[in-house]
Amino acid sequence: MSHVQCLPPELLSYVLELACFAEAPAHTQKAAVLGRVSKLWREMVFSTPAIWTSFYVSKCGDPRNFGAPLLRSGGLLVDVHVVDEATNLKAAREQLNALAEHSPRWRNVEISHPDAFTLLGKTVPLVLPKLKSLIVKTTFQRLSPAL
Repeated sequence: MSHVQCLPPELLSYVLELACFAEAPAHTQKAAVLGRVSKLWREMVFSTPAIWTSFYVSKCGDPRNFGAPLLRSGGLLVDVHVVDEATNLKAAREQLNALAEHSPRWRNVEISHPDAFTLLGKTVPLVLPKLKSLIVKTTFQRLSPAL
């Protein structure tokens, strides 16, 4: 039996949570990879709701991909990030609308996008009773390299 298998489940769960959040926004991919290490790790990753509490809207994102992680997060508060400037407005809006159903659970929201205010204004009406922080930044994509 390895030393890791001797760890109490609470400690292993916490270590896996820290590993997943070490480099955002790839934490969901990292969680899936860690879940492949062993049967024990898979059980721990998929039964630790805190691992599934950050959601990143991205240019490659599909709104349907939020379903399973939202279920895995249980009733915990979640963080929503729109920080990929390359995400077109329509794709970002679709992903945000998919998450909007769970807006009462939103804890922190960060929108850093060229169309941030348009994006926020066109999202399904949100109910945000648990919101602790809201960061909205309009950014500009650099079309040519800096001089």
